[in-house]
Amino acid sequence: MKVHIIGGGAAGLLAAAYAQSAGMDVGIITRTEKQALMLQEEGLSVQHGQEVRKHHVRAESFETASLAGADITIVAVKQFSLSPVLEKLSSMEADGPVLFLMNGMGHLEKGADALPASPLYSGVMTHGAFRVDPVTVRHTGQGILKAGAAGDGYIDEAVYELCTRLDSAGLRCETTGSIADMMAEKLTVNAVINPLTAIYQVENGALCDGGFFEINARELHAEVKSVLPNAAEWDQVEEVIRGTAENYSSMCMDLRKGRPTEVDAITGYVLNAARQKGVKVPLTGFVHHSVKGLERRLAEG
Repeated sequence: MKVHIIGGGAAGLLAAAYAQSAGMDVGIITRTEKQALMLQEEGLSVQHGQEVRKHHVRAESFETASLAGADITIVAVKQFSLSPVLEKLSSMEADGPVLFLMNGMGHLEKGADALPASPLYSGVMTHGAFRVDPVTVRHTGQGILKAGAAGDGYIDEAVYELCTRLDSAGLRCETTGSIADMMAEKLTVNAVINPLTAIYQVENGALCDGGFFEINARELHAEVKSVLPNAAEWDQVEEVIRGTAENYSSMCMDLRKGRPTEVDAITGYVLNAARQKGVKVPLTGFVHHSVKGLERRLAEG
């Protein structure tokens, strides 16, 4: 089974490592030529507890890679990097299944417009993953990867095989038909954890410390739940926080490194939904605009 994984971040590298362990033909497509060369020369290392495993993988930069010929393509990029990926897949007239491993909302709609012939799937991953460096990923917490279909809920054979083989290799994975609920639950988790940890610059576990950070996390969750009909319960959010307690969220790391964040696709989505419903969500607005302000200040140096 040939798998293309677009994205050399934590999620993409973790999926690539376990897919390789499961005996799949894996190609990683990275944003930079430098990371692709490092992966080719040094291999991909996965840290899990005290164990370190190295995998020899194929890697190419996005600029030079051909995206044709895969049995399934996994897109694991930031929301703001999605458009060029869809343009390239569309230009190659790709029609195989595409699985999005992305935060936030809106990517399925964009994918449907760009790739009308491709079966589209969205994955929600609660495994803890941290990219140590361009060739090393740490599996910090056992969770699950759930993959569901857009539209009629039909699961393509390639998606089913991918999930089955990832699961057998040690990365818990399953298919599901309830993609709307699944994505709403993931958005709830992201909308609570990401902006607060980014603003406070703390690890995820600080949001369940029984103190002031947790008070804000619970209040933010209540606002999100008032807007999203299928939102995750607090117990589900807390489970993810505790399961990834030592992790720093992607938004936290993006701000720390002066990179753009995905806040518009996360709390921005919640704010738009709240406006449409006429629901007031002041804390959501505060954290959203705080992250946007920090993002701008860091960009300006």
